[in-house]
Amino acid sequence: MLMDPEAAEEKWRRAVAEQEATAEKARLEQEAAAAAAAAAAAVAAAAAAAAAAEAEAEAERGRVEEEASKQVEAEAAAAAEEWLGAPPPPLHPQTRPSCPTCGSVSKTLGGGTPGKYRYTCPKCEVRWQQYPPGREPVPGDTGLRWCAGYEPSRVARVQPQPPQPPQPQPPQPQPLQPATVRVTVPAGAAPAGAPPPADAGLLSVTVPYGCFPGQTLQLSTPAGKMHFIVHSLCTPLI
Repeated sequence: MLMDPEAAEEKWRRAVAEQEATAEKARLEQEAAAAAAAAAAAVAAAAAAAAAAEAEAEAERGRVEEEASKQVEAEAAAAAEEWLGAPPPPLHPQTRPSCPTCGSVSKTLGGGTPGKYRYTCPKCEVRWQQYPPGREPVPGDTGLRWCAGYEPSRVARVQPQPPQPPQPQPPQPQPLQPATVRVTVPAGAAPAGAPPPADAGLLSVTVPYGCFPGQTLQLSTPAGKMHFIVHSLCTPLI
């Protein structure tokens, strides 16, 4: 069955119109999305610029306040120096006293008797207790008391002494080899109560190993016991 030409043309026209409407709608949606993205980027850029400007303004305010504070402090210090004739005291005075012996800065060991603290000197190692600086009940009275065993006199005695150079040792005698020497026994050398020898005689004495020059040996002779001193002419052991 054939369609009416006019109806077919009308149908074709409607299809073309629908395609054109769909394409136009898509184009408009793309343009709207692009416009929204551009607007969001512009908003973000404006926010970043505002944040940067705020940070710069905050930094400038801090710099101005710091300069003003320094200027006020300098003016106050100059006024105090002009009025008192001396620089003002530090804001944080020293809370640890100096060593009473050498003047070094002390270290705190902890509490002592009520109201006092114990201190030590890292240099001379003395220990004492006193009131902290600026907290004396009576101005000028530190209440210094030395800790037992760490007074300056005792600490000075236990300080290590510098090493002494080695002292030369006297030469030690060397042991002698066994040797035979002749000893003269004079006449009349017998002890009391013993018969004297007829005349003088000679004895051969063997010096044992390990004797030293000057050592005394006791000998038994026909005339009795006698002492023999080892002479240095005996050959030393090498």
